[in-house]
Amino acid sequence: MRNNIKDNYEYPFTGIVTIGYRSKTTNNFTPIIHKKNLILYGAADVMAKLVSGDSNYAISHMYYNYTNTNSAPAIPTINREDGLHYFTALTGTNDWLRIPILTSAKIDKYNEFTSPAPNNVYAGNMATFVATSASHPSQTGERNLSSPNDNYFASSGVNGPSKITGVALAVSPDPYNKYKDIVFSRLALSSPITIQANSYVDCFWSIAFK
Repeated sequence: MRNNIKDNYEYPFTGIVTIGYRSKTTNNFTPIIHKKNLILYGAADVMAKLVSGDSNYAISHMYYNYTNTNSAPAIPTINREDGLHYFTALTGTNDWLRIPILTSAKIDKYNEFTSPAPNNVYAGNMATFVATSASHPSQTGERNLSSPNDNYFASSGVNGPSKITGVALAVSPDPYNKYKDIVFSRLALSSPITIQANSYVDCFWSIAFK
C-alpha cells in the first residue's frame, strides 16, 4: 500500500547534478557531466520528517560510488528503491565515499510567477548542495575491508585508478552511523570519471521545488 501511494504521485521536485574536476593548483573547475538525478523512495520519508519538524533529516552527505580498475567499469542501473542497501551490498573493488556537504545549502528563490495570468507558471525555489573529494578525511571507501588495497580512492593503485560511476545525495540522522543513512537521490554517470593526481572531484547538486 505504501509503495502504491508513492508510485501514484509525482514528487514536486527534481534534481540536476554537475560533477567535474577542480585543479589542485589553479582551483579552476571543469564540468564533465550535467544531468538530471533520480529521486528515490527514501526522499518521501525524508520530506515527511522535515515537515514534521525533525531537523536531523536535513541533507548532509554525498556518496561517490567508485570502482578501482584498469578497464571500463560497469555503470550502475538505478531504480527508485535502490537506496542505502545498494551501497552496503557492494563487492569486489567497488566502494563508496561518504562525503560531508561543504556548507549549508545555497537557496535560490524564484518564488514568483513566470508569466501573467491566466498562463502563469510558478517558478519555484532551488537548493544547491556542494561536496568535494578533497574533504573526505581518509580517501578510502566505506566498506569494512581487511586490505586497504581494495578500497583506496586514488589516481593509481594495485587494481588501477579509482573511477566514479555514480553519485548520491544522502541524509544522516546519526552522522556517526552510516548504516542509518537514507539516500535521497542518485545519479548514474553517463561515463566514469577517472580520479586524477592533480585534481579533486567536485559535485554540485541542485534540487528544484515547484
